[in-house]
Amino acid sequence: MSELKKLVMEKRKEGKLVYATIAGPISVNVAEFIKQPADGILYDLNRLEEVVLTFIDDPKWVNDFAVALTIRELKKKITNLQKGICGTNAELSTAFTELEKVKALNKTLLKDNERLADRSNMLQCLEEAGIDNVEAYSQGMMIYYARYPEKDEEL
Repeated sequence: MSELKKLVMEKRKEGKLVYATIAGPISVNVAEFIKQPADGILYDLNRLEEVVLTFIDDPKWVNDFAVALTIRELKKKITNLQKGICGTNAELSTAFTELEKVKALNKTLLKDNERLADRSNMLQCLEEAGIDNVEAYSQGMMIYYARYPEKDEEL
């Protein structure tokens, strides 16, 4: 196996690609390499359409040209997906904010319900103790109990 082929296969196992430059072969992480724009990828791989067309006498130019078009289209799809994800994240953020508001409202309502239950329980306990000259009323969030001595006189 040639040294170049051996290098390419070894780097592939490491998640890297090897491409030829004037200075010789270069090895880079594939995930990092594809982060660049389509023009950068095609330039580094010497596969820009205008470059590929200069090798028109070599029958593989057709596939090289197809690779260039494929890379461009895939990069467009990636960009569109990323834009969609960003839009979805904004929608999720808004929904999360609304959910937090609903949670806060539910918490307030739960406290109100607990206060009403306390009022009922307190009145029931007073009645069971034979104290029936007490009334409960609420004003806003507070519950007040009032004793009416005139009710004692009625007994």
